[in-house]
Amino acid sequence: MKNVWLPTMLLFPLFLLFSCSGSPTDSSTGSQEKSTYTISGMVTGADSVTVTIEGDTSASTTVNNRGTYSFKVNALGTYKVHARTEDPVNIEFTPNIANFEKIEANQIQNFEAVDAIIKTIDHLGEPDEVQHGGFGINAYVSYFYVNKDVNRVYQYRKHETSDGNNVTWYLTGVYLADRDFHCDLYVSPKIVHTPLTTVTSGNQVTIYASITDDTSVKSAFLYYRLEGDTTYREVSMTSENPPMYSAIIPSEVITSKNIEYYLEARDTNNHKSRLPKLSVQKNYTILVSP
Repeated sequence: MKNVWLPTMLLFPLFLLFSCSGSPTDSSTGSQEKSTYTISGMVTGADSVTVTIEGDTSASTTVNNRGTYSFKVNALGTYKVHARTEDPVNIEFTPNIANFEKIEANQIQNFEAVDAIIKTIDHLGEPDEVQHGGFGINAYVSYFYVNKDVNRVYQYRKHETSDGNNVTWYLTGVYLADRDFHCDLYVSPKIVHTPLTTVTSGNQVTIYASITDDTSVKSAFLYYRLEGDTTYREVSMTSENPPMYSAIIPSEVITSKNIEYYLEARDTNNHKSRLPKLSVQKNYTILVSP
């Protein structure tokens, strides 16, 4: 039998045909970008905290102390996340607001409540009564505000870091003092005052206020300081024509710095009032002009 030789040109295409890969080639250029990410984190120092996200996505969720939250967001989106409570003391968090722009990866943002007891005292002043209860991790403390204008009992539990070096108190409940604890509410002195806003340097200032009570007014004081000072000076307010009371800030004090002041009164039962209320502002300010 004769050997048959096939031309090289005929063999080469057959070689290409049988040496091809069995899977198709990806004709796309590069990998596809991720379209969604998450913004998540932990909340510490308060219960019943509402975490809200705003921006290209809007949503909210409620978590307790050491609870976590998570929001799914779009890539390259712009967002704002904040935490708040319904407590009338208006507990603040660190940070106050977290901003995110053009997100290209998962984000973690934790929120820590400012110590609730400190915030309550800053807002309402010292309580009328403090009660402690429970033991260990179940220990709690209750702050009673029995003034008729407040009528609240705030209950706190302790939040302690794992190393034990940092302890804060977070709010766990707000109650009505009269309804839930059967407290007898009292009425503190009523102070009516029109704030003084400006004064010329070198002139003395007389502060007037109307002060009344359901029993009788025991004492009234003006507290003032120069703007930037840390301590107040105390001046007794006198009354020649009740219920009007007055006190003087001497001229030698009024030079170039503005004056900050507030008023305080007590009745014969030692119930106290303050103006302005701490829940509104810490003091009034008199602007001193040359």
